[in-house]
Amino acid sequence: MLESPLYAILGGGFLITLCLIGYFNTQIKRLLTAAVAVAAISAGLVVLESVVVTHEEEIDATIHQIRDHVQDGDIEAAVDFFHMSASITKNAARNELKKYKVEWISIKEMDIDLLDGSDPPEATVGFNVVVRAEFRGSGGSYTNVPRFVKANLVRTHNGWQVLEYSHDHPLKHMRRN
Repeated sequence: MLESPLYAILGGGFLITLCLIGYFNTQIKRLLTAAVAVAAISAGLVVLESVVVTHEEEIDATIHQIRDHVQDGDIEAAVDFFHMSASITKNAARNELKKYKVEWISIKEMDIDLLDGSDPPEATVGFNVVVRAEFRGSGGSYTNVPRFVKANLVRTHNGWQVLEYSHDHPLKHMRRN
């Protein structure tokens, strides 16, 4: 609930409005004091939301950073997000990414599942992507390719890192559920 300041802003604004309407209609000073207190609490919650970063927010940011590196053609920066124990997977990803010239990647419907009780923290992430790319050196046109990506990540001192990943046609994933 603290991942968005929307609740604090809307709820606080609503309560402040009620207190001020009550104060202007009745001149009861406690309602004015309540409006100020609600404003302070709401501001505190908004600040708290911006300071506290959840695992889900970190993972979302990591996936988007990887996407940005792939879009920019910086394959080494993208595969630097792989855990040191995943060298085979890292090399496979590097070789796969080198085959394509990516114009853009759109990420949709990210589902993050934190594994309970894991130490260090681990998560499984699934999301749909559409990649607009062409085969390098083909001289062909760009094509939109929809994929479902699933990745297992682990939290290290370097942030969230990929242990393994897979991708498939998005409809294949939907049929399994």
